[in-house]
This record gives sequence, C-alpha cells and structure tokens, in this order.
Amino acid sequence: MSSFPGAAAAAGPDRTAFAGADAQELAQWLARGGISLDRYGKGPAKSLDQLWEEVEAGETQLFLESGRPLREVSVLNVLLKNSRGQTLYEAEQVLPNGSKRTRGLPLSEKLLPGERWQEAAVRGVLEELGPVLTADPQVEVDEGSMVESVEMKESQSYPGLLSKYVCKRVSARVLSGLPEDDFSTQEERSDGLLEHCWVWR
Repeated sequence: MSSFPGAAAAAGPDRTAFAGADAQELAQWLARGGISLDRYGKGPAKSLDQLWEEVEAGETQLFLESGRPLREVSVLNVLLKNSRGQTLYEAEQVLPNGSKRTRGLPLSEKLLPGERWQEAAVRGVLEELGPVLTADPQVEVDEGSMVESVEMKESQSYPGLLSKYVCKRVSARVLSGLPEDDFSTQEERSDGLLEHCWVWR
C-alpha cells in the first residue's frame, strides 16, 4: 500500500482516505498523486482552499485508490417545476473575477454527513433560492420520485481530480413565491459575489 502523508487506512486493500490537517497537507497529497495545481483558482476552476473547505465541511471525501486521488461527493439534484410544467436549471455562474462557468444543471446540493436527502432538498432550495422566495416558503418534495445514479468523471471545478458523484434526483415544488420567469441570485463568498443565473426549460 502506498504511504502518503495525510493518508489513513480505509476499507479495501488499494484504498486509503485522506486525513490531512490543513490545505498545505492536501496540496502535498494531491501533488504526490500526480495532480498539478497550476490551474486551480484560475478561470472557472475552484481553488485549493475551496477544496479544503469542502473536505472540512464533510461535503467531499478524498481517497487514494490504486495510486490515484479520487474525490467522492454525494449530490442531490432537485427538479423544481413552475405552473407551465417547466423545470428550473442553473444555466451558468458568473464568478467574482468576471469569468463564467457553464452549468446547465437543475438545482444541486451536496449532502452533509448523516443528512437525509429529504432534508437536503429543502435546505438546498432555501439556501440557493432564498433571496427570491417569500418570507416563509413552503417546499413540497415528491419522495416517490427519487432515483439514484453513480457517475465517474474528471471534475470541472478541480482539474485533473477524478470525481465519483453519487447522485440522487428528486422532484419538488415551491408552493408560492418562486418567480415564473428567468432570474438570478447572488451568493457572498470570501473572494466576492458569485452570481447564479436560473432559467426555465
């Protein structure tokens, strides 16, 4: 088994979990796994610090699997419908530096450790769309609509890092207050404002 600083034993003979204490140890761990950080924090790519924040929050787990770093994320996609039967999609994000990241995805939220997906669906709607909703929005989740899939691909946010997405998809609706036309929301981040552009399709 490979011996990496910041690695801890996990299930499987060829799999170890990252257990570093800070972003510097994470950078060393990624570099030893053959991942260049040159593009991190540039253009649409997120920074090393943002990856570390995901790890600290429990939104992301990192493993060394057969010698290659692997990021695992549990994601919930919420299909919100309007009165015309259209589904809400995040078309793109405008980053604080002015660059744009194409999304084309329904409302998405990373699941927190131990969180039920039903709770994550409501939390995601309130966190992502709160600024445009009424004071006391009612979110109705269709629990019977939930389907799950697994996807492996290189992360757009973290170049070179293979990511495994365990995706749950569920239908829901906001009973009142959600705009019927396209709109945008803003999110305050440490590096400035992130704009989310929402469209109905």
